[in-house]
Amino acid sequence: MEELESVKQRVKKLLALSKSPNENEALSALRKANDLMAEYRIDQSEFSGYIRKAVKGTKRFVEWRAVVSNAVEQLYATYHYRDVNTGEFIFYGEELDVFMSTEMFSYLVKTIDRMTAQNVRKNAKYRYRQSYRAGVALRLWDRMAELGEQCSWRNPKEMSEKKLAISDWVHN
Repeated sequence: MEELESVKQRVKKLLALSKSPNENEALSALRKANDLMAEYRIDQSEFSGYIRKAVKGTKRFVEWRAVVSNAVEQLYATYHYRDVNTGEFIFYGEELDVFMSTEMFSYLVKTIDRMTAQNVRKNAKYRYRQSYRAGVALRLWDRMAELGEQCSWRNPKEMSEKKLAISDWVHN
């Protein structure tokens, strides 16, 4: 049983690697994953499920965090919403995409907070600080939209299909 779980973990990693922009690397990873799945009689459906992961947020709605979460959602083909009771941002999608989305969201929020601490004077009003953060978040949105297709391992059509499938899964 432990060996089967170990093989499943290896197949998951190989399937993630099969999305590499390097064609040769992606092809060899996919072949190896298919060989392992055939050898151990593992079905593809065991790896195609969607997961959910929450990221800490604030109970108060903060517009710039919503902008960052929307930008990250577009980049990694995930679906998210904000839980109004806890303030958490909850991302849905394939395991690798959700992992990347949550890590990127956390990193960008910390970076924007750090930039605000460095570039805005200490005694500035709350609204001024939030305005600065919103400006940074909006610029990030623009840059991620510009460069997103170049950095993504999915083509735009596949991205929109994947987002629609995840959205349907969440709402059902």
